[in-house]
Amino acid sequence: FGVDVFLRNIYVNGVDNSDGYNWAEVMNEKEEMKLRTRLKNSFYPQYLNMLVSEVEPTFDADNIRYFDDTHVHVTNDQAFIEVTIDGHVREVYAMMVVDPASSLKPGSCDTAVWAIGIDADDNLYGFELDSGKQKPSDTCKSLLAMKQKWNTPYITIETVGYQLALMHTVREFMEEKKERVVVREYLPKGDKEKRIEHWLSPHFESSTIFLHDSLKHHAVFQAAVKYFGTSVPIDTVDALAIGREVLRFRKRKKRTTPKDDYGRVIPFNKTKWNARWGGVYK
Repeated sequence: FGVDVFLRNIYVNGVDNSDGYNWAEVMNEKEEMKLRTRLKNSFYPQYLNMLVSEVEPTFDADNIRYFDDTHVHVTNDQAFIEVTIDGHVREVYAMMVVDPASSLKPGSCDTAVWAIGIDADDNLYGFELDSGKQKPSDTCKSLLAMKQKWNTPYITIETVGYQLALMHTVREFMEEKKERVVVREYLPKGDKEKRIEHWLSPHFESSTIFLHDSLKHHAVFQAAVKYFGTSVPIDTVDALAIGREVLRFRKRKKRTTPKDDYGRVIPFNKTKWNARWGGVYK
């Protein structure tokens, strides 16, 4: 007699929870997080049919520091966000990063879209993460929502093969929405895991990575951090590493208040009296 073996895990698509759960009557995102917390490494072979080595993790998830919305102020100056850490207001230069997937098929990589930033002391910040199986139109909508929420027009997109087309799609989409953006391409070099470890390890080791509270509950990202180097998907940490590689802090320019020759503040879009020439000019 022949024996057929069917391997299934808790996810409908076998990769993540974007398409829902098998055994939905007992399994949901809340239950999954409980199991991950309680079982730790044992969760992967039991519920995902993945083998996880018992070696010391590359990244120490306990060194991540979290902040909530009460500690964040999105300024009127594009790309600058103020974050209060330990009672000190830090000026963060922000941008968005996209690591696009090559396919929507089950088992393929996910698309990861981040809003991240860096401050003058090279502390790394993660404000928002959207990941999963995304069509180009979904990625565009995600970028638009992040741009409007975090007020940064800068976008970096990994461009390998077909992914170059996404740059043009994003530009056209933003033009249609009358949103001004600066889209840059990123070409990865070398081994992916070594590159990720190179850019992120210093932040995990020194506890200089600050993430929004919502990232505590992002199961795919948390798994990528805790079990990096095993068979878990690493698209989310890859996009974070890309952002860290290309980010350079820029000091915010101070705005000056325009005044006339008598020291009076000039209202915006008004004319200015010029005593020398006896007249006004725009």
